[in-house]
Amino acid sequence: MDYPAHPNRWPPRARPLERATRMLRVAYNLLRRRHVQRDVYALIYGAPEVRGVRFMNWGHWPLPDDFIHDPAWAAEATQAAMYHLVLTEGAALLRGPPARLLEVACGRGGGAMVAQALLPDTRLTLLDLQPDAVLAAREVTDAARAEHLVASGTELPFGQARFDMVITVEALMNLGRRAFMAECARVLRPGGVLSVCGFHDCPGEELPPHLVGDAAFAGLAFHDCRDITPAVLAASHHDQARREEALRRASRIGLGFMRNFAALPDTPNYRLFAERKRCYFLARFTRPG
Repeated sequence: MDYPAHPNRWPPRARPLERATRMLRVAYNLLRRRHVQRDVYALIYGAPEVRGVRFMNWGHWPLPDDFIHDPAWAAEATQAAMYHLVLTEGAALLRGPPARLLEVACGRGGGAMVAQALLPDTRLTLLDLQPDAVLAAREVTDAARAEHLVASGTELPFGQARFDMVITVEALMNLGRRAFMAECARVLRPGGVLSVCGFHDCPGEELPPHLVGDAAFAGLAFHDCRDITPAVLAASHHDQARREEALRRASRIGLGFMRNFAALPDTPNYRLFAERKRCYFLARFTRPG
Protein backbone atom coordinates (compact mmCIF):
# COMPACT_ATOMS: atom_id res chain seq x y z
CA MET A 1 0.00 0.00 0.00
CA ASP A 2 1.45 3.38 -1.00
CA TYR A 3 0.18 6.94 -1.22
CA PRO A 4 0.62 9.45 -4.04
CA ALA A 5 2.42 12.63 -3.05
CA HIS A 6 -0.11 15.30 -2.17
CA PRO A 7 0.47 18.41 -0.02
CA ASN A 8 -2.90 18.14 1.70
CA ARG A 9 -2.76 14.51 2.81
CA TRP A 10 -1.35 15.36 6.27
CA PRO A 11 -2.67 15.83 8.86
CA PRO A 12 -5.08 12.96 8.25
CA ARG A 13 -8.80 13.49 8.49
CA ALA A 14 -10.16 13.10 12.01
CA ARG A 15 -11.25 9.54 12.71
CA PRO A 16 -12.81 9.74 16.19
CA LEU A 17 -14.22 6.21 16.18
CA GLU A 18 -10.94 4.66 15.08
CA ARG A 19 -8.96 6.59 17.70
CA ALA A 20 -11.48 5.74 20.44
CA THR A 21 -11.27 2.06 19.49
CA ARG A 22 -7.47 2.11 19.68
CA MET A 23 -7.54 3.84 23.07
CA LEU A 24 -9.92 1.24 24.43
CA ARG A 25 -7.70 -1.54 23.10
CA VAL A 26 -4.63 0.02 24.72
CA ALA A 27 -6.46 0.28 28.07
CA TYR A 28 -7.71 -3.32 27.82
CA ASN A 29 -4.27 -4.69 26.94
CA LEU A 30 -2.66 -2.70 29.74
CA LEU A 31 -5.04 -4.33 32.21
CA ARG A 32 -4.19 -7.73 30.73
CA ARG A 33 -0.46 -6.87 30.76
CA ARG A 34 -0.23 -7.32 27.02
CA HIS A 35 1.99 -5.54 24.51
CA VAL A 36 0.61 -2.11 23.56
CA GLN A 37 3.52 -0.33 21.90
CA ARG A 38 2.19 -0.66 18.34
CA ASP A 39 -1.24 0.75 19.22
CA VAL A 40 0.35 3.62 21.13
CA TYR A 41 2.47 4.52 18.12
CA ALA A 42 -0.61 4.42 15.89
CA LEU A 43 -2.44 6.84 18.19
CA ILE A 44 0.50 9.24 18.22
CA TYR A 45 1.11 9.16 14.47
CA GLY A 46 -2.53 9.94 13.76
CA ALA A 47 -2.78 12.88 16.17
CA PRO A 48 -2.74 16.27 14.37
CA GLU A 49 -2.02 18.09 17.66
CA VAL A 50 1.52 16.69 17.70
CA ARG A 51 2.19 17.29 14.03
CA GLY A 52 5.46 19.09 14.76
CA VAL A 53 7.07 16.07 16.44
CA ARG A 54 9.39 14.31 13.99
CA PHE A 55 11.39 11.95 16.20
CA MET A 56 10.06 9.24 18.52
CA ASN A 57 13.25 7.91 20.13
CA TRP A 58 14.69 8.55 23.61
CA GLY A 59 17.65 10.57 22.39
CA HIS A 60 21.41 10.73 22.96
CA TRP A 61 23.36 13.31 24.95
CA PRO A 62 25.92 14.75 24.48
CA LEU A 63 25.64 15.44 20.77
CA PRO A 64 28.39 13.91 18.59
CA ASP A 65 31.31 16.21 17.73
CA ASP A 66 30.43 16.09 14.01
CA PHE A 67 26.68 16.50 14.58
CA ILE A 68 24.91 18.55 11.90
CA HIS A 69 23.05 21.45 13.51
CA ASP A 70 20.00 22.24 11.41
CA PRO A 71 16.99 24.44 12.31
CA ALA A 72 14.71 21.66 11.03
CA TRP A 73 15.53 19.49 14.05
CA ALA A 74 17.02 21.98 16.51
CA ALA A 75 14.22 21.38 19.04
CA GLU A 76 14.73 17.61 18.82
CA ALA A 77 18.52 17.57 18.60
CA THR A 78 19.00 14.75 21.11
CA GLN A 79 16.68 12.50 19.07
CA ALA A 80 18.36 13.50 15.80
CA ALA A 81 21.69 12.58 17.42
CA MET A 82 20.54 8.98 17.77
CA TYR A 83 19.97 8.79 14.03
CA HIS A 84 23.31 10.49 13.42
CA LEU A 85 25.05 7.69 15.31
CA VAL A 86 23.14 4.86 13.64
CA LEU A 87 23.78 6.31 10.18
CA THR A 88 27.42 7.31 10.55
CA GLU A 89 28.54 4.20 12.40
CA GLY A 90 26.71 1.95 9.95
CA ALA A 91 28.14 3.74 6.91
CA ALA A 92 31.64 3.50 8.41
CA LEU A 93 31.59 -0.26 7.71
CA LEU A 94 31.05 0.31 3.99
CA ARG A 95 33.74 1.27 1.46
CA GLY A 96 31.78 4.36 0.52
CA PRO A 97 28.41 6.02 1.14
CA PRO A 98 25.51 3.59 0.64
CA ALA A 99 23.81 3.90 -2.74
CA ARG A 100 20.53 2.55 -1.37
CA LEU A 101 19.41 2.75 2.26
CA LEU A 102 16.28 1.30 3.84
CA GLU A 103 14.82 2.60 7.09
CA VAL A 104 12.34 0.23 8.71
CA ALA A 105 9.83 1.93 11.04
CA CYS A 106 10.58 5.39 9.61
CA GLY A 107 8.05 7.15 11.86
CA ARG A 108 7.40 10.77 11.02
CA GLY A 109 10.48 11.20 8.89
CA GLY A 110 12.99 12.65 11.34
CA GLY A 111 15.54 9.98 10.53
CA ALA A 112 15.07 10.60 6.81
CA MET A 113 15.81 14.30 7.37
CA VAL A 114 19.11 13.44 9.03
CA ALA A 115 19.93 10.83 6.37
CA GLN A 116 19.35 13.34 3.57
CA ALA A 117 21.81 15.74 5.22
CA LEU A 118 24.48 13.15 6.02
CA LEU A 119 24.19 11.09 2.81
CA PRO A 120 23.20 13.49 0.03
CA ASP A 121 23.82 10.97 -2.77
CA THR A 122 21.95 8.05 -1.16
CA ARG A 123 18.58 6.81 -2.40
CA LEU A 124 16.24 6.34 0.58
CA THR A 125 13.43 3.83 1.03
CA LEU A 126 11.22 4.60 4.04
CA LEU A 127 8.89 1.96 5.40
CA ASP A 128 6.41 1.92 8.27
CA LEU A 129 3.42 -0.17 9.24
CA GLN A 130 1.39 2.93 10.13
CA PRO A 131 -0.07 4.84 7.12
CA ASP A 132 -0.20 8.12 9.07
CA ALA A 133 3.53 7.84 9.79
CA VAL A 134 4.29 7.37 6.10
CA LEU A 135 2.15 10.38 5.21
CA ALA A 136 4.03 12.51 7.73
CA ALA A 137 7.42 11.29 6.46
CA ARG A 138 6.50 12.40 2.94
CA GLU A 139 6.38 16.01 4.14
CA VAL A 140 10.08 16.18 4.93
CA THR A 141 11.73 14.04 2.25
CA ASP A 142 12.89 14.87 -1.24
CA ALA A 143 10.56 12.94 -3.56
CA ALA A 144 13.36 12.59 -6.12
CA ARG A 145 15.53 10.74 -3.59
CA ALA A 146 13.03 8.72 -1.57
CA GLU A 147 10.22 6.22 -1.86
CA HIS A 148 7.66 5.56 0.88
CA LEU A 149 5.89 2.30 1.63
CA VAL A 150 3.37 1.00 4.14
CA ALA A 151 4.59 -2.49 5.00
CA SER A 152 5.79 -4.76 7.80
CA GLY A 153 9.43 -4.94 8.83
CA THR A 154 9.21 -8.72 9.01
CA GLU A 155 7.74 -9.05 5.49
CA LEU A 156 9.82 -6.63 3.45
CA PRO A 157 8.36 -6.15 -0.05
CA PHE A 158 11.71 -6.25 -1.83
CA GLY A 159 13.82 -8.72 -3.77
CA GLN A 160 17.14 -10.08 -2.60
CA ALA A 161 20.31 -7.99 -2.24
CA ARG A 162 18.61 -4.64 -2.93
CA PHE A 163 20.15 -2.43 -0.22
CA ASP A 164 23.63 -1.42 0.93
CA MET A 165 22.42 -0.54 4.43
CA VAL A 166 19.35 -1.04 6.60
CA ILE A 167 18.67 0.95 9.75
CA THR A 168 16.01 0.99 12.42
CA VAL A 169 15.73 3.01 15.62
CA GLU A 170 13.83 1.65 18.65
CA ALA A 171 11.68 -0.74 16.63
CA LEU A 172 13.23 -4.11 17.48
CA MET A 173 10.89 -4.59 20.46
CA ASN A 174 7.93 -4.50 18.06
CA LEU A 175 9.46 -6.36 15.14
CA GLY A 176 11.07 -9.30 16.87
CA ARG A 177 14.84 -9.36 16.42
CA ARG A 178 15.28 -12.66 14.65
CA ALA A 179 12.43 -12.29 12.17
CA PHE A 180 13.53 -8.76 11.32
CA MET A 181 17.21 -9.63 11.02
CA ALA A 182 16.44 -12.58 8.74
CA GLU A 183 14.59 -10.24 6.39
CA CYS A 184 17.50 -7.80 6.51
CA ALA A 185 19.91 -10.60 5.57
CA ARG A 186 17.74 -11.30 2.54
CA VAL A 187 17.48 -7.73 1.24
CA LEU A 188 21.06 -6.64 1.99
CA ARG A 189 23.71 -7.10 -0.68
CA PRO A 190 26.81 -9.13 0.29
CA GLY A 191 28.89 -6.88 2.52
CA GLY A 192 25.85 -4.75 3.34
CA VAL A 193 25.30 -3.37 6.84
CA LEU A 194 22.47 -3.49 9.37
CA SER A 195 22.81 -0.68 11.92
CA VAL A 196 20.28 -0.56 14.76
CA CYS A 197 19.63 0.88 18.19
CA GLY A 198 17.14 -0.33 20.74
CA PHE A 199 16.85 -1.79 24.21
CA HIS A 200 16.86 -5.16 25.93
CA ASP A 201 15.94 -6.19 29.47
CA CYS A 202 19.36 -7.09 30.83
CA PRO A 203 22.57 -5.32 31.90
CA GLY A 204 24.64 -4.13 28.96
CA GLU A 205 27.47 -6.61 29.46
CA GLU A 206 25.02 -9.52 29.15
CA LEU A 207 23.59 -8.44 25.81
CA PRO A 208 26.23 -9.37 23.17
CA PRO A 209 25.67 -13.16 23.36
CA HIS A 210 21.96 -12.59 22.64
CA LEU A 211 22.77 -10.55 19.55
CA VAL A 212 25.42 -13.01 18.37
CA GLY A 213 22.82 -15.77 18.51
CA ASP A 214 20.20 -13.67 16.73
CA ALA A 215 22.66 -12.80 13.97
CA ALA A 216 23.72 -16.42 13.44
CA PHE A 217 20.08 -17.50 13.23
CA ALA A 218 19.31 -14.79 10.66
CA GLY A 219 22.38 -15.33 8.50
CA LEU A 220 24.19 -12.14 9.48
CA ALA A 221 27.62 -11.61 11.00
CA PHE A 222 27.69 -9.79 14.33
CA HIS A 223 30.14 -6.89 14.19
CA ASP A 224 29.84 -5.06 17.51
CA CYS A 225 27.50 -3.76 20.20
CA ARG A 226 27.89 -0.67 22.37
CA ASP A 227 25.97 0.07 25.56
CA ILE A 228 24.85 3.72 25.34
CA THR A 229 22.45 3.67 28.30
CA PRO A 230 24.20 6.57 30.14
CA ALA A 231 23.77 8.80 27.07
CA VAL A 232 20.06 7.94 26.89
CA LEU A 233 19.56 8.80 30.57
CA ALA A 234 21.45 12.06 30.09
CA ALA A 235 19.17 12.91 27.13
CA SER A 236 16.10 12.35 29.30
CA HIS A 237 17.31 15.02 31.72
CA HIS A 238 18.56 17.40 29.06
CA ASP A 239 15.30 17.16 27.10
CA GLN A 240 12.88 16.92 30.01
CA ALA A 241 11.30 20.38 29.66
CA ARG A 242 10.50 19.89 25.96
CA ARG A 243 9.00 16.44 26.51
CA GLU A 244 6.87 17.70 29.39
CA GLU A 245 5.58 20.54 27.20
CA ALA A 246 4.72 18.13 24.38
CA LEU A 247 2.76 15.96 26.80
CA ARG A 248 0.77 18.99 28.00
CA ARG A 249 -0.63 19.26 24.46
CA ALA A 250 -1.64 15.59 24.38
CA SER A 251 -4.79 13.93 25.66
CA ARG A 252 -5.23 13.72 29.43
CA ILE A 253 -6.31 10.09 29.02
CA GLY A 254 -3.40 7.80 29.80
CA LEU A 255 -1.03 10.67 30.62
CA GLY A 256 0.90 8.56 33.13
CA PHE A 257 1.45 5.91 30.51
CA MET A 258 2.63 8.53 28.02
CA ARG A 259 5.13 9.95 30.54
CA ASN A 260 6.51 6.47 30.97
CA PHE A 261 6.55 6.00 27.19
CA ALA A 262 8.71 9.15 26.96
CA ALA A 263 11.08 7.75 29.64
CA LEU A 264 10.93 10.92 31.71
CA PRO A 265 12.91 10.91 34.98
CA ASP A 266 11.10 9.15 37.85
CA THR A 267 9.09 6.91 35.51
CA PRO A 268 9.35 3.09 35.49
CA ASN A 269 11.05 3.11 32.07
CA TYR A 270 13.72 5.50 33.29
CA ARG A 271 14.30 3.47 36.46
CA LEU A 272 14.78 0.26 34.48
CA PHE A 273 17.69 1.91 32.69
CA ALA A 274 19.05 3.62 35.80
CA GLU A 275 18.99 0.37 37.80
CA ARG A 276 20.68 -1.53 34.93
CA LYS A 277 17.75 -3.88 34.52
CA ARG A 278 17.47 -2.65 30.92
CA CYS A 279 20.19 -1.52 28.53
CA TYR A 280 20.08 0.68 25.47
CA PHE A 281 22.44 -0.42 22.73
CA LEU A 282 23.80 0.48 19.33
CA ALA A 283 24.70 -2.61 17.28
CA ARG A 284 26.07 -3.33 13.81
CA PHE A 285 25.86 -6.43 11.64
CA THR A 286 27.00 -7.31 8.13
CA ARG A 287 25.82 -9.72 5.49
CA PRO A 288 28.66 -12.16 4.71
CA GLY A 289 29.91 -12.53 1.16
